[in-house]
Amino acid sequence: MDKIIYFFTGIKNIEKFDYKIFFSKSFTNRNKKEIIYFDNLPIPYLWTRVFLFMLGLSLVSFLNTIYVGVYAFPWLTLIAASVIPMTFTVFFYEIMKDKIIGIGKAIIIFFIATTLSLFIVGQINFGVSDFVDTVMIAPLIEEFAKMFTIYIVIKNVKAKKVSQGVFIGFLVGAGFQIAETMGYATIWGINGLIRSQSIDYTVLFRRSAHAFMSHALFGALHGMGIILSIRLKNNVWIKISLLALVSHMAWNFVAVMMLPSFFEESLFILIDLLFIPCFFMLLNVSLYDDKSVIIEDVMIN
Repeated sequence: MDKIIYFFTGIKNIEKFDYKIFFSKSFTNRNKKEIIYFDNLPIPYLWTRVFLFMLGLSLVSFLNTIYVGVYAFPWLTLIAASVIPMTFTVFFYEIMKDKIIGIGKAIIIFFIATTLSLFIVGQINFGVSDFVDTVMIAPLIEEFAKMFTIYIVIKNVKAKKVSQGVFIGFLVGAGFQIAETMGYATIWGINGLIRSQSIDYTVLFRRSAHAFMSHALFGALHGMGIILSIRLKNNVWIKISLLALVSHMAWNFVAVMMLPSFFEESLFILIDLLFIPCFFMLLNVSLYDDKSVIIEDVMIN
């Protein structure tokens, strides 16, 4: 992990955190106003409750779709698409030591930033083949749209800490991810109804199950890269944004290969596993910065 962080951020000899203790304390009982600290850092708590709540709501919404029919399907797409993005949005909000964004402003940013990102994507069209567009052009445009929007928000709220940039990036990416999943899932679901008289849940379940390694986490990477580059006056954001872009392209490449279901699903799971170190890089750098460590002192000159 040290080498990964050093390669992408230039931070050397970064402190190691005991994540076993960090995450286990997320599941301890506490009252609503109590904050548990570990190593002078707030331990996230609500994210586990949000996950269970959203998961339960998804199950109820799925049963509702079965019994009520197609009219309940759009609501199911919204809830199922939101389980992972909303869970980790709350997680990254909780680990912020200096919360410069309240819940109200976060909701406003969520909707406005998502709309702006989708608007930018909709304005660019290169007129290439579907394969090239899906694997190369679409990821490039979408990552640029998110990065541009994240930069605007970071400058607007005057974010300085890595954890703040990561939260903003994840928030913007989560909105984009939910909107995209709802779009694809609705189209495929209704097409299945037209073809075979039954809703096709395949895309909804797949995109929801693999939602961890998607737009939201890519956005968080952009947020970290932008904050570090602003503070350090360097181009570290290029490496980090390229990581998000290449990961996005890899996902889309597997999606358009039309492989047998078992092999396709195996590749998606492999991509998910390969991206777990990126999550811990985001978390480690955020916590390291929030401990009032002067990151500028441990960077490459």
